[in-house]
Amino acid sequence: MQMAVTGLVLGSIYMLVASGLTLIYGIMHQVNMAHGVFFMLGAMATYYATEVLGLPYFAALFAVVLVFPIIGAAFERGIFRNIRHIWLAGYMATVGVWMLMEGLGWQVFGTEQKAVSFPITGLIAIAIMAGVYLLVGRTSLGRQLRAVEQSPRAAELMGINADRAMAKGFALGVTLAALAGGLVSTLYSVDPSCGSTPMLKAFIIIILGGLGNVTGSVIAAYILGFIDSFGGSLLGYHAGHFMGFGLVILILIFKPSGIMGDE
Repeated sequence: MQMAVTGLVLGSIYMLVASGLTLIYGIMHQVNMAHGVFFMLGAMATYYATEVLGLPYFAALFAVVLVFPIIGAAFERGIFRNIRHIWLAGYMATVGVWMLMEGLGWQVFGTEQKAVSFPITGLIAIAIMAGVYLLVGRTSLGRQLRAVEQSPRAAELMGINADRAMAKGFALGVTLAALAGGLVSTLYSVDPSCGSTPMLKAFIIIILGGLGNVTGSVIAAYILGFIDSFGGSLLGYHAGHFMGFGLVILILIFKPSGIMGDE
């Protein structure tokens, strides 16, 4: 039972990170290698808001929701927008941001492990994803994002500002990563490198689920969460960690498009 609960919680956290990365990839067709940075910053922001400033936990998460869309939009405008059509340039630019921000994180936040106490992390993650599904599926912004994902040029001909829609989609993806960091800070100790492993897990998930497919990412996130929980508990942490890579290899061999990807 404990392993099952842990699997659900891990799957919920992975789901937030991977859904944000999938959303950005689906809209911009670029891989954001700095995605883990926003996870780390969300974790640190939650820690300092609760443990240093004394804010209630939900107030800290609300602050993340308010601040990180602005950070994400600024990141998209300042770095991604002018090079998003050049895949290698976008890839290398975000790798550079990742390395820079992680290095600065060690200087600013220090080497001490940090954690926040709160008991219902998994339920919050599921509630957030339910809200994202409603946003993408039932709102004007969601329709704009889906239109831009299918064809930016056609969306512009229909009166949609593609640049603005992409900035909003990027901001939403970044905010999901930051919220996942805020939730993880209640489960594990965090430090400036804490975003690297979740980002790696997110890449595994989007391959398993199908590139750009949010539903596939959700399914794959829970599969990987249970693999990590049961594999790690029964076989040891490292064995459980590498079982996910084994699953990716099998998927790529037998169904390269992923669980929900098009053949």
